[in-house]
Amino acid sequence: MPDSLRKRSFTILGDAVADVVGKRNLAYVAVVQAGKIEDESKDRWASSMFRQISVSNRKQIKSNAIEKAHVERARANDADRQRQPEVVLADLGKLFGRPQGA
Repeated sequence: MPDSLRKRSFTILGDAVADVVGKRNLAYVAVVQAGKIEDESKDRWASSMFRQISVSNRKQIKSNAIEKAHVERARANDADRQRQPEVVLADLGKLFGRPQGA
């Protein structure tokens, strides 16, 4: 997974975890740490801490993370659209030299 995608994914997951269980929860701390550095031991720790969250809270985290990812994608798509130059259709009659009355 590219580094920027990994960081964005962990940021979204961390935000969703914080929304449900708070920033003082070890699962949140573990997810944030795993997102900062690509290290298998930190990933395992985050996974272990995440599994200790109740199933109902994990479902809520999943829903929040999906919603945040959709918002992030929409924001990125809007930014891409704003960067693209406006496409203007050419008047083919002028382009090929036909008289305007035809």
